[in-house]
Amino acid sequence: MCGLWLSNDKCFHEEIKIVRPSTVEASCFCWKGAQLFQEESGVTQKNAPKTLEFCLKKANEHNNKTLKVSYAVSELVAKVGKPHTIAERLVKPAMLICAKELLGEQAANILQKIPLSNDTVKRRQIEMAENLEKQLVEKLKVSKFSLQIDETTINNSALLLTYVRYIDAMAIHEEMLL
Repeated sequence: MCGLWLSNDKCFHEEIKIVRPSTVEASCFCWKGAQLFQEESGVTQKNAPKTLEFCLKKANEHNNKTLKVSYAVSELVAKVGKPHTIAERLVKPAMLICAKELLGEQAANILQKIPLSNDTVKRRQIEMAENLEKQLVEKLKVSKFSLQIDETTINNSALLLTYVRYIDAMAIHEEMLL
């Protein structure tokens, strides 16, 4: 703008501060800073382009949704007692076919990103089981409970079953401990 070239170190040293604002050097970039570039480019907060933070936030929302679906499918697989591979071999292909036929290719591409591999489903089921165990322990710490222990043998193997009964929200609950 002013045609004056200054090195980076001069913009931060005290010697540049002695220049009077009425001089030519006062209109230099190092005096106006970011404000000059925003004025020159016409960029304001309303018409600012998408930032990296905005893009990452959108990607994170998308990943959170696929993560939630992955946990839900893993829970269903655990409830029906099927092998972990059913999610990858049956559930995901079925979802992709339905999405492609009913909602289009774009929906199928989104569903393709849901992690449902054998190891992922197993890891999710373990995490959910550990979370349930922690919740039960926290409930038992603050309430009265009773234990019932039963020993049995199956095929010459001893098996110890443990049940816990406790009161939570004015209702009696029973859980089997392994």
